[in-house]
Amino acid sequence: MNNPIPFRDLPQLIGRTRESLMQYFRPLLHQFGISEQQWRILRGLAEHGELEPRELCQQCGMLSASMAGVLARMEKSGLVVRRPVAGDKRRVMVGLAAHGSEVVKQMLPLVMRQYEHIEEAFGAQRFQALVDLCEAFVELDAKVGVRSVIRTQR
Repeated sequence: MNNPIPFRDLPQLIGRTRESLMQYFRPLLHQFGISEQQWRILRGLAEHGELEPRELCQQCGMLSASMAGVLARMEKSGLVVRRPVAGDKRRVMVGLAAHGSEVVKQMLPLVMRQYEHIEEAFGAQRFQALVDLCEAFVELDAKVGVRSVIRTQR
C-alpha cells in the first residue's frame, strides 16, 4: 500500500522516543540494581513525599496490579516503607525508606548529568519545548477528557 496515512502513528513515535531516551539511563539503573519502574517510584516519592499506591500509579504511569508487585519487592529490599493511614486501616501510605533515600541521593546527580547531556545535544530550547508539549498533552486529558469521536458498529 503506497498511500501515505496523513497522521503519524504518534503512540509508536512516542514509544520509540522513550526507548531512545532510556538508552541514556538504563546503564545507570543497572549499576544501582534498580528497574525502570522502581526508579519511577523512587523519583516520584522523592519529588512528592508519601503517596497512596493509587496516587503513585497515576504519578508513575503504572497499572495497579504492576504497582502492587513492584512495591512488595521494593519494601522487601528496603527501598520503600508502607504504613497504614491513621483512622482508615484499609489505606496505606508509601514513602522512601532510608535505603531508598540513599539510592536517590546517589543516583539523582548522575541522572541530572545525563539530562544535561541530552539537553546540550538536543538544544535547550527544543528540549524545553518537548517537555512543555508532553506536559500539555497529558493535561489535555484533564481538560477535555479522553473520548472517541468514532462510533463503531458491531
